[in-house]
Amino acid sequence: MPSLAATGDADAALAGFLALGASILGALVWGRRWLAPYALIAAAVLLVLLLAPDAWVAFGLLFDLAAAGAVAWVVGTRAIGRRPRQSARRSGAGPAAA
Repeated sequence: MPSLAATGDADAALAGFLALGASILGALVWGRRWLAPYALIAAAVLLVLLLAPDAWVAFGLLFDLAAAGAVAWVVGTRAIGRRPRQSARRSGAGPAAA
């Protein structure tokens, strides 16, 4: 933990550990498929940290927006009324019914 020894800032050392850990874990689990989403996420985080007057509020609003989108997607797919497919035996269709 050279950064912690050099600066004495435990929060910065923890943030760096989490950032590197998430990056390495994503690369190990998903391989090359991780590169495109990782680049987009890293760019979004960088822009929020650089441009937002209060980064905590910006991250909170982005998280709320993502959660609302996920809920809307789940509700939308359930509202379509996707029913499980019936088997050929129950519906009477198939080679045996002919």
